[in-house]
Amino acid sequence: MSVCEVVTDELYENNCPKVGGLRDPRFGVSSRRGLCKSCGMTWSKCSGHFGHYELPHPVYHIGWTVEVLYWLRKSCVNCGHVQCGKLAKKCPKCSKQRPKFTRVNSTLMKIQDEAVSRELFADEAYKYLEQISKEDVLKCRPKKDGFHPSHLILKVIPIPPNCVRPSPTMDGDEVRGEDGGVRRVPLPTSRAAPLTLPTHSLTHFTRLYLDTCSPSHLFFTQHLCIVDRLFSTFVYC
Repeated sequence: MSVCEVVTDELYENNCPKVGGLRDPRFGVSSRRGLCKSCGMTWSKCSGHFGHYELPHPVYHIGWTVEVLYWLRKSCVNCGHVQCGKLAKKCPKCSKQRPKFTRVNSTLMKIQDEAVSRELFADEAYKYLEQISKEDVLKCRPKKDGFHPSHLILKVIPIPPNCVRPSPTMDGDEVRGEDGGVRRVPLPTSRAAPLTLPTHSLTHFTRLYLDTCSPSHLFFTQHLCIVDRLFSTFVYC
C-alpha cells in the first residue's frame, strides 16, 4: 500500500520535492506537468499514492482503546494466555495474578497491580498483546482475516497523497501548497536525527491527525494560521 516512508520534515531540496519528505514525488503528480514516479501516469490519470511514517514509539488509536481493553482483560500479562469464558483472578496456565485494567478516555488507560494504580502506556500494552498466540486469538475471534490484538496499537500511520490532503486556512482563505493535518505530525529533521518526543505529546499529535471532530482539531484548523498552528502545537502539548 505504501510507496514511500516519510523520514524528514523538509519539503524541498534545491527547489525540488525532497525525497523522503511530505512532498516526495512518489506520492503522485502535484502539477499538470510530468509523470508520477510511482505509476508513471499523468496528472489526470494518477489519483495519488499513500506513504507511511513510523512513529518513534507505539501510541493508542483513539478509536480502538475499547478493543484494546477487551483483549488486555482477556489475556495474561505474564504468558499471553487468553481466557474466553468467565475470567478468574489467576491465569489458569501460569497461575499468576491478573492485574486490573481500566480505560480513562480514548488515549489514557490504567493498570492496577498489587494495589498500585498507574498509567499504562501504549508500548507496555503492545508488549502484553504481542504475547497472545494466533491460536488463542482464533478461540475468541473465529474470523480468519489475519487480525492480531497487537495491531490495535499504532506503530505506523498512513500519509495520504498530496492531492487529497486538506489545505489549511489563513484569515478565512484556503492556502494552497501546505497540508493542515499532515504538517501537524511531528517529523524528524532527517533520518540521521531521530525524533525524541514525550509519550503524551506524541499521543496528542496523533489524536489531532486522526480525529477531525475534536475541539483541538477545530481550534487549529479554524482559528490559527499555518505558522501559528505549527508553533502553538508544541506549546499546547
